[in-house]
Amino acid sequence: MNSVRCKCQNPVRKLFDVFSDISTKPCHCVSIKPKLGLFDLTMIIVSLVIGIGIFRSPAIVAQKAGTPTVFFTAWILGGVITICGALTFAEIGSRFPTAGGFYKIFSYCYHPAYAFMLNWSLVIINAASAVGVAIVGAEYINPVLLPLAWQNNMGIKLTAVAAILVLYALNFLGIKWVPAHKIFLAWLK
Repeated sequence: MNSVRCKCQNPVRKLFDVFSDISTKPCHCVSIKPKLGLFDLTMIIVSLVIGIGIFRSPAIVAQKAGTPTVFFTAWILGGVITICGALTFAEIGSRFPTAGGFYKIFSYCYHPAYAFMLNWSLVIINAASAVGVAIVGAEYINPVLLPLAWQNNMGIKLTAVAAILVLYALNFLGIKWVPAHKIFLAWLK
């Protein structure tokens, strides 16, 4: 089954041609219109970067590292790897400006079946990480929200499930609600 491709120049060649000037020649075949501004996107990224795990993981990492040198080296190395990943995605996005993210890039470079498998693996990974974040967040917010009788494992699970359902409902309402609740969550963190 042939996939429908953009009628512009070959996107695979654009992606890997170092000397092409594609950043000034965006693809005009994209049917998805941008609905988020620079501030909205910046706040989404800030909210994603400042995850809930930062409140729990430093103590565990420091305990396992043993020495301050190993501890700080691990954090610095993690930061360098993160910056390299961000710059890689920025470069790919500037060389291949199209809506669709991972799916479009992998469809054009390899095959739509690989893109489909990648997206489904991301769905599973993101679902598992959402559960972990919800549980850690519930452990922190339960003393503020719930009475003393509910501050146990069942209360944590109920708060985590409620948080996931509320965020699911907000995301279901549409993309314009995403920045609003990401800004609120970033402020709350």
